[in-house]
Amino acid sequence: MKTTRPDLGNAFLFAFLFACLTFPWLNCFVESPIFDFWQSLVAAVCGIFIALNWRRINASLLATSWLTAAMISSVMALLQYFGRAEQFAPLIFPTGLGEAYGNLRQRNHLATLTSFGLVALLAITAKRHGERPSSAVTAELPQEGREERQPVRPHLAWWMRGAALVLAMGNAASTSRTGLLEWVLVLGLALWWGRNTRTRIPRLAVESLALYGAAVLALPWLLNGSTGVESAGLMQRLGETQGSGRLVLWDNMLTLIGQKPWFGWGLGELSYAHFITDYPGARFMEDPLSNAHNLPLHLAVEWGVPFAAAVCLGAVWVLRFAKPWRETDPGRQMAWAVLATLALHSVLEYPLWYGHFQLALLLSLAWLWTSRPSRQGQTSGEMPASGLRRALPVAAGVTALIAVSAAAADYVRVSQLYLQEQDRLPYYRYDTTSKVTHSWFFNPSVQFSILQKSPLIPETAEAVYSIALNSMHYSAQPLTAEKLIASAIMTGRLDEARLYMDRYKKAYPERFKSWAQSNAQQLKDKLGYSLPG
Repeated sequence: MKTTRPDLGNAFLFAFLFACLTFPWLNCFVESPIFDFWQSLVAAVCGIFIALNWRRINASLLATSWLTAAMISSVMALLQYFGRAEQFAPLIFPTGLGEAYGNLRQRNHLATLTSFGLVALLAITAKRHGERPSSAVTAELPQEGREERQPVRPHLAWWMRGAALVLAMGNAASTSRTGLLEWVLVLGLALWWGRNTRTRIPRLAVESLALYGAAVLALPWLLNGSTGVESAGLMQRLGETQGSGRLVLWDNMLTLIGQKPWFGWGLGELSYAHFITDYPGARFMEDPLSNAHNLPLHLAVEWGVPFAAAVCLGAVWVLRFAKPWRETDPGRQMAWAVLATLALHSVLEYPLWYGHFQLALLLSLAWLWTSRPSRQGQTSGEMPASGLRRALPVAAGVTALIAVSAAAADYVRVSQLYLQEQDRLPYYRYDTTSKVTHSWFFNPSVQFSILQKSPLIPETAEAVYSIALNSMHYSAQPLTAEKLIASAIMTGRLDEARLYMDRYKKAYPERFKSWAQSNAQQLKDKLGYSLPG
């Protein structure tokens, strides 16, 4: 009986770490005012537990968890695509027919997760089909998996093609153009790394892309046949040309960079910068804008060109030093492929603003660092660790958990302001604002809530103006602009009112027209402004 306890303990720890690696991608809980807060917090907590047990992590566990999360999310996406997700709410976010993104709330996020799943599937296949692990990775594997060379299996297992089909259908259901580029990238990496080996990885990658192409064509047809809804899916999105596309956005970002090239606009100031700037050409109309949809451009806008250049050159230097194109170990190839996929996504959007992608980034970097040949002895756990060296990670982990818990408790308090009275915790159902006036982590959200609820009268005009001016740097949206303009008029700041009104009209033309019609007399009397026509 005593001999089974360590096995049970190891099995429990394996299951726990597997859950920590998988669940952040499947978490379905969201809540105002920051919709991705709980998902990011769950990813942070899981990351802490993974870090504390890093010596138990191996490439096989990473690959299995990413593949599992991607396959489950793909099944969720298909349920959403065909209108069956409501039956599983709230475990799966419901969507409209023909829409799919799993529990990640963005189609490109789902597509990138399926790309991770494909990369993981290729790594697992390489392990099973005769790839020789490096000595550093071999040291992390269980004893029975440490053979110098595994026998080459002649055929791909049926489940590998089945997993590839599920991932392909999930990516196709997302209708993500980024997903298409990512799968082509993964194919290119597989062909390059497998060019001088007898591995079946290139074959599986080619078959996966073919399955993806078939799913792109078949899913709209199946949707129409089962629901009567017509959709061209990805083919329609590939043909879209919109004036508010990324090229317009990136042109706007270059304008912002040109205004403050050295030190940028400041951390978190892109939304305000985009609102307040009068662009010489077309304007990207999806306000409030929080991200440049391109990581180097975003860094340049908020931190300045020198900082962005330093980050990009640093990444190039690391690649030149690490030489990922020479990798032969499937686990390390998987980590580099995940980083490459994240890099591709990051030049088109902003995945690294979300906890689950941050966790994938850190896991990939950590694996590359700890599995490099120069750390063979250290990663195998053979080097004795002093009591202090064992205690420091635990102390750091406990401190991190305390900080995360404090942020969670503070967020629960602040979120009460954004709930209906009957949905609040009993203590916060009355006099809520006075009980949540101060926040350690989310004071801008508190101030924005106060701005929403504050009446604009002469006695409060000065306070409302101050809060609205600060809130423009938090969320430059119509409500904030309207309160700022109205309070500026009431406090006699007419030039500022004209400036913000002009920017409001250009940022939100339809919303501005409706607001101006409701306040036509005041705008005419105070600012001399009349709506055209």
